[in-house]
Amino acid sequence: LFGSTYLVPIFLQIGLQYGAAEAGLVLLPAGLVLALAMPVTGRLADRYPTHRLVVLGLLVLAASFALLATVNAQTRYLQLVLWVIVGRIGLALVMPSLSLSAMHGIGRDDIAQGTSTINFMRQLGGAVGVSLTGIALEWRLAAHGVTLHDDGVLAAARVRAFDETFVGVAAICAVAAVIARRLRPAAVHDR
Repeated sequence: LFGSTYLVPIFLQIGLQYGAAEAGLVLLPAGLVLALAMPVTGRLADRYPTHRLVVLGLLVLAASFALLATVNAQTRYLQLVLWVIVGRIGLALVMPSLSLSAMHGIGRDDIAQGTSTINFMRQLGGAVGVSLTGIALEWRLAAHGVTLHDDGVLAAARVRAFDETFVGVAAICAVAAVIARRLRPAAVHDR
C-alpha cells in the first residue's frame, strides 16, 4: 500500500525527468482526493462488509499501478495525475476498512492497546513495503544494466525497470485482493 508513496515520486523525477515541483504537482491532487475520500470511505466501511471494500480498494490500487506501467515520456500530464488519483482512491477504500475490521475484535477495555498495536503494525508494514519496493526497483534496474542516476542515454531502460516494478506491485495488490476476500467480521467482545 505504501510502496506507491515511494515509487511514484521517484519514477516522476528519475524515470520521467520531472523536476521536484512538477512531481509534487502530480501528487498534490491525489493527496487532496485521498483527504476528501477518507471520510466518505470511512462511512462506507460502517455500512458494507470489510472484505468487499478492501477487495475493491486493492483492485483499484492494482489498476492504478498497471496504468502507471503504461506511462512514458509522451504521456500527458493530466493523464498521469488521473492514474495517481485512481491509486489514492484505492488507498482510501482500503485504509478505513482495515482499521475498522481490526478494531471489531477488540473489547472496550483493550481499545487503547489495540489502536497502538494497529498503528505500530501499519508503520512497520509501510517501512517493510517501501523497502521491498525499493529492492524490487533496484533489481529491475540492474537487470536492465542501469542505475537511478545514469544519463539520458539509458532513460528508456530505466523507464522499463520502473514499468516492471509497477507491474509487480500491481500483481501483489491483485493477489492481496484475492486473499482479502476471506476477511470476515470478528465477534465483538464486550468485557
